[in-house]
Amino acid sequence: MPRKAKLMHTILWRGTQISYGIYLRFNFRVSVKWHAKPPKTACLLVGNHANRNDPFIIGVRLRTPINYMANIEGVDSIRKLISSGIGCFNIKKGRADRQAFIEAMQLIKQGYSVGIFPEGDRSWLGETAKFSSAIPSLAKKLNVPVVMAKSTGHYLSRPRWSDIPRRGKIFIEFDVINQEQMNSLNKTEIYNRISDFIYSNDFTDERIKKVQFTGKNLAVGIENILWKCPICRTEDSIAGNKDTIKCSNCQETFKIDGNQNIKSNNTELAKLSVNNVMDWFNWQIKEFKAHIAENFDTEILNDNNVELLTEPIENEWQSAGKGSLSLSKTSLIWEGNNKKMEFKLDEIMNIVDNFNEYAILNLKQERFQLVFSKTCSYKWTNALQILQSQE
Repeated sequence: MPRKAKLMHTILWRGTQISYGIYLRFNFRVSVKWHAKPPKTACLLVGNHANRNDPFIIGVRLRTPINYMANIEGVDSIRKLISSGIGCFNIKKGRADRQAFIEAMQLIKQGYSVGIFPEGDRSWLGETAKFSSAIPSLAKKLNVPVVMAKSTGHYLSRPRWSDIPRRGKIFIEFDVINQEQMNSLNKTEIYNRISDFIYSNDFTDERIKKVQFTGKNLAVGIENILWKCPICRTEDSIAGNKDTIKCSNCQETFKIDGNQNIKSNNTELAKLSVNNVMDWFNWQIKEFKAHIAENFDTEILNDNNVELLTEPIENEWQSAGKGSLSLSKTSLIWEGNNKKMEFKLDEIMNIVDNFNEYAILNLKQERFQLVFSKTCSYKWTNALQILQSQE
């Protein structure tokens, strides 16, 4: 692959490769396989995304410094400095960011390589999601080879819902859509090539099933993805401590291992076919859909302790205080401090979590922050998605 990069980018890239390479060797057994020869010109790198450190995990194995399109809003100043130094440029989370795509095109025209995670966000359950058709359109417009990177085991190495890494194994595979193929394929064919290659699922991959992931405090952060107890059916009662998941309502406890398998002495878990975190999540989504159907003409969700932040100036946030947040089939309403703000569903693009600290409510023209204290933002993300899919 070409090695063109700015001097500071190259220096920091090489330094990160050495330092992070040592970290990877000590904590993971990384297996790398190339299915085609890497291009000798500037390229577009695309990969699946499930680990916070994917740019580094992939980058350690590439000689060419990559300019990654990444969300660096909300990260601490040191991490932001490192990310910027190794070539990351910001994209607004959960929305099409025209400026970020313009920057990507400018970098390619200057001979630099650009990296994009097409899903737009890290996977919550280690399964690669469908992505926007804008990616193959961008690839055709850039008219450069596409290097595809597929990572497996990276989700179990550091789940989206946790800040604690695990030890295990990561498999990385690379393939290339070369210039000749790019010219002969249409956008749909390019989409399918990328989608088929980078698809991964840590819960079903046969190689990963043979790997034992280990670590400490394996349940910490589980409340960021699980919100309903399968025993007593209470919501917002789940919390993780060390390697134990506990319901504060019925006091039932569940053990979790590094592969996210769930064990309990209660036979109800087996009746529900809940064997791991993905099973538990899928069960609560099924329950959620039933709840929404029953309450479709009334209030679907409510939380009386949610902080709302507005963005009067780009990237400058102001708190409107704490209040109640409710969701119905037509709108999302926040009320607090003698203020009421109503967001119509047809104006809402999504609700996306940012580093398990707060959520971003993306409207077509505006953004807001939501800080939850009683429940997880991902619960609201899924409720909104279910509602919008029924429109």
